Amino acid sequence: MALKYDQQSINAARMILEHPIVNEIFDDMERDMMNAAINTKSIDTDLTAACLAEIRAIRKFKSTLNFLVTNGEATLKRNTARK
Repeated sequence: MALKYDQQSINAARMILEHPIVNEIFDDMERDMMNAAINTKSIDTDLTAACLAEIRAIRKFKSTLNFLVTNGEATLKRNTARK
């Protein structure tokens, strides 16, 4: 996937990252999945793996948004300085 480094995309990513309800939802989802993974029976490895995969997906999404904001702003500044 190619990230689009324009001001609109960067602003949208920042809004998602900084939105309190979105953060609360992600935090709740991560906490619930971590608790589910910890509290599963030791023989239910599929459920544990699914919970941990969901946690990784949430963290990857946040990481991608952070990358878009930080790298996108740097790219825009570099491109503006070249003009």
